[in-house]
Amino acid sequence: MNRGMTLMELTITIGISSILAGLILGISRHVNETTRIRQAQTALQAWSVALERWRDKFGEYPHTYVDNSEMPLNDPDTLPAGRGNLSNLVENAGATIRVNGKETVYRFRQLLTPQTVMHDPWSVPYLYLPSAGHRAYKMLSCGPDGKSPDKGDNGRYDALDDITAER
Repeated sequence: MNRGMTLMELTITIGISSILAGLILGISRHVNETTRIRQAQTALQAWSVALERWRDKFGEYPHTYVDNSEMPLNDPDTLPAGRGNLSNLVENAGATIRVNGKETVYRFRQLLTPQTVMHDPWSVPYLYLPSAGHRAYKMLSCGPDGKSPDKGDNGRYDALDDITAER
């Protein structure tokens, strides 16, 4: 009596194994992407806390400066390369405050924790877009596609895969 597998049994076994492997890979990709989206949401919440602390201290959200002149960042079409990302805010946003009669420069980076990340899980810098009057802001991660938002038919900048935090 022959105890080996026939060619048909081997083919069926390989087919079933391939189908199961495909399902597992598909599920793991979805789980990985969901994890990245949650990481981006958590990071944006941490940035929101820092921005709220700044607003509590100075009455408005931080400005972004280029060559000591204020630059409006409420329209991504007008952003020079690299402007609007949070690293620019961390490096350049500051305010002069008077403590015990002595002027001190207070920098936005002082509000951040060492765990604060500048780039989203897809290695794209987060964007910070304050309103014209610095009374509101929009922060966003470009999401899984890594592309900046495109202006849609409604004239707003949004994409289905972008992750945003607004105030």
